[in-house]
Amino acid sequence: MLLLPNQQTVVPLLGGFLHIPFGVVDAPTAVTFSLEGASGLVVSAPDTLRGFNLPLVLRRGATFTLIERPGLNMPPESGDYLLYFDTLGVFVQAVQAPYGLHWLGMLEGWHPGLPYADHHPRYTATPQRTQNRVTHLRIEAAGQTALRLPAAGTLPAYAGPVAGQNRGDPATFGVLGWTTAQALPALALALFPAIPYGADLPAPGARTSPLALWLPFDCGAEWVVSWGFHHGTPQNRFALDFAVADQPGGTALQAIRAAHAGRLAFKRYGPANALLDLGLAARVFHADGITSTVYGHLNPASLARWGLDLAALAPFAWVEVGPIEAGQVIGMAGESGYSTGAHLHVVLWTFDQSLDLPAFVGLPATRRGTRLLAEARPNCAAYPR
Repeated sequence: MLLLPNQQTVVPLLGGFLHIPFGVVDAPTAVTFSLEGASGLVVSAPDTLRGFNLPLVLRRGATFTLIERPGLNMPPESGDYLLYFDTLGVFVQAVQAPYGLHWLGMLEGWHPGLPYADHHPRYTATPQRTQNRVTHLRIEAAGQTALRLPAAGTLPAYAGPVAGQNRGDPATFGVLGWTTAQALPALALALFPAIPYGADLPAPGARTSPLALWLPFDCGAEWVVSWGFHHGTPQNRFALDFAVADQPGGTALQAIRAAHAGRLAFKRYGPANALLDLGLAARVFHADGITSTVYGHLNPASLARWGLDLAALAPFAWVEVGPIEAGQVIGMAGESGYSTGAHLHVVLWTFDQSLDLPAFVGLPATRRGTRLLAEARPNCAAYPR
């Protein structure tokens, strides 16, 4: 759903949550909540819309009404919730209502400071697999009958988005912790990127970024776009995958270089022995404070260049290591996290999400199969050695 200026819309709250993946920001906007025949909504309307489950604030003058349809599965107003990552995001599941499962947001926004606990004083959660695929979670407590909570990737409501994903891969599923109904609004806000308002900030949208990007790998090999724009999530809308062409295994340990100058940081997605999603990722923050590039699935040995160790990194937190120049080596390509083989996942972020089209110098097209001939690429001589 895309919200436009001066729009008035009635929106059914599916499962009690509303997510608007893309939109625009101009100013704080009033919003009206109408709960007809419903109870148990876990959030009250703010005076101005700055966000519960609305990642992008509307343009000035836009108003809409949210109506809850009777009979939908609403989250309980109290109780315990299990949080886990399942292929495409963070899901929350009510222990008191085993089928009360809801998508909260993106793993990118997850960090240790959120209102959750690693362990529950009474319950334990154990993923259960059938043919190496997580099908449900077994929730146990002393003196109580064990519960079977379905995994999100097995339910019809989420089957479409995860089709084609290898849900048996350990990097596509991980228990994150426990929380309460009262904490759900804060968690949902944190897990979805928001665009700040400012008269001097560029208007977001699917424009081509003014930042010229170097192709982030050496010219000694021929590369190919192994996957075009991902589209699936706010962080991966215009992400690209690259691999060395015609050389099975040839991408592993290839030098990965910064596409622009900035400050370099690394992030470990999940436990060191069970990396999730992007695995080990690097991020170069541009000096404008708005733009950055992210490089996913790196080989953990990349950290040695910067005096870091994978096990010593705090999980789910960007750890800055210092300045980096365009073309300077970040690390090595790998297959950490969810990857079916060594490749480079790269994406340009504006306001922590993929809003703008990347402008890679020397990239003739972004479709899958586009080949990058080494001799035809610019900037090769400028790469530091």
